[in-house]
Amino acid sequence: MKSTEVNQILEKYYSNDAEKLHKMVDGMLKKFGGISDKDMDDFYSLANEVFAIALEDFDGTGTFDGFLKFRLSNKIKSMITARNRKKRANIEIRKLPDGRTEKVYHADLSLDEPVCTDGKECLLGDLIPSEFSLENELSEEIGISFSEKTTHYIKSLPICTQKVVLMICEGYKPGQIQENLHMTNTEYLNHMRLITSYEYIKCLI
Repeated sequence: MKSTEVNQILEKYYSNDAEKLHKMVDGMLKKFGGISDKDMDDFYSLANEVFAIALEDFDGTGTFDGFLKFRLSNKIKSMITARNRKKRANIEIRKLPDGRTEKVYHADLSLDEPVCTDGKECLLGDLIPSEFSLENELSEEIGISFSEKTTHYIKSLPICTQKVVLMICEGYKPGQIQENLHMTNTEYLNHMRLITSYEYIKCLI
């Protein structure tokens, strides 16, 4: 974009103390409940970050308003999802030396969470000494009745994820699973993350 166009966009969104940008955020958050004034500050900060990146990435196709709204909507949904996940995390109440208590949140971690150790990137599951293998656990069940713990594991998964697991057991390839269940590659990967999440596989270990 030309510098004059950039200046016009900046003037439009940041005149009157970013009022237009804040109104866009307010409109998106109307459908979500339980957001405090302190939370709003976090969302406004997020909007500033998204705005700066959108300004760099905008190629002039369509309108900047639509482009920003799309980017901002996705980021806000991701932020709310992360906050809700934290609320559902295991909570430990710790007693402090002065007699007060504090809440400590223990979020469930996936074994495919990327971590860095000794300068090399690997998965969290790679650092846990264990002979457990999800692939072996499921492959041993093919053609026979599921064991009690495997049945419990599968039933604990969301319905659509259960279908993915059962198709894996039957030897379907990723592409075949996506085609049969009418899902995108991103949706398939999300199901695979659930399947290998410690929250679910802990009953198999």
